[in-house]
Amino acid sequence: MNLVGSEVTILDLKKLGKNGGATALLNDGTRLKLKENHALIRRQAVVDGVIKEVDVVERYTNIYPKIRTIKKNNILVARRVKRERHSILIFTGQGYNRNNTK
Repeated sequence: MNLVGSEVTILDLKKLGKNGGATALLNDGTRLKLKENHALIRRQAVVDGVIKEVDVVERYTNIYPKIRTIKKNNILVARRVKRERHSILIFTGQGYNRNNTK
């Protein structure tokens, strides 16, 4: 199945996260790791009075409209493009095959 130009779904994000090595870049420049059921954003937080790096869990439904690009092992898998009046996240055709992933 040719995925070039196909829209990315929440299920695709979950599969990419399950397989590992997938990251996404948000519109504001924030980078996050994709996991099976959620995404992890690295942020600074105060823990016991000390500033530390922590992973913040974000649901896919909250971040999906903010995703600009998705990479898997440094291969661009998807990017956001404008079609008519809408901005959609589409596959580039490299690095991910919807049929062979479980």
